[in-house]
Amino acid sequence: MIYLLLFWEFFKTGLLAFGGGLATVPFLQRMVDTHGWMSQAELMHSITAGESIPGPIGVNAATYVGFHVGGVWGATVATFALVLPSVIVMIFVARALSRFRDAPLVQKLFSVLRPVSLGLIAATAFAMLMETVFPASSFNPWNLGVLAVLIACLQIPKVKKWDPILFILGGGLLGLLVPFV
Repeated sequence: MIYLLLFWEFFKTGLLAFGGGLATVPFLQRMVDTHGWMSQAELMHSITAGESIPGPIGVNAATYVGFHVGGVWGATVATFALVLPSVIVMIFVARALSRFRDAPLVQKLFSVLRPVSLGLIAATAFAMLMETVFPASSFNPWNLGVLAVLIACLQIPKVKKWDPILFILGGGLLGLLVPFV
């Protein structure tokens, strides 16, 4: 029964989460709250782990949650269910879009989907910020310093193009050092 529930929840997520992998996070948060599969902190850790390994974050998170809930078969079911709607929709969209690409209705649909995806990604960023920098369980004043460094780092690419790997390594180093400060 758990595999059917995993399939249904991740199929809905794959069908409705427009905007890439981070847009799946609000769905995952609701899923975790509804079914009690893991805590929000564990979910945020899975998303962080998913960001640090190759592959789409949504698929990595689905695989992690599925494995946490149902082992290897749970991971397989959750991942397949998340990807299946995209495959089905892309088959139909590819056929239709080639014929109706310039239609006003198609242009309006894309103009609606862009802010929806932005909203889902912004909600994810806010939830992750609140859980990681300002956790309800304990507040560490050093977290404000980490936040200030992160905001400053967001300004660096405007000045000079740096390799994103440097930011990943720097974030990992900062994550290792902050608990000891």
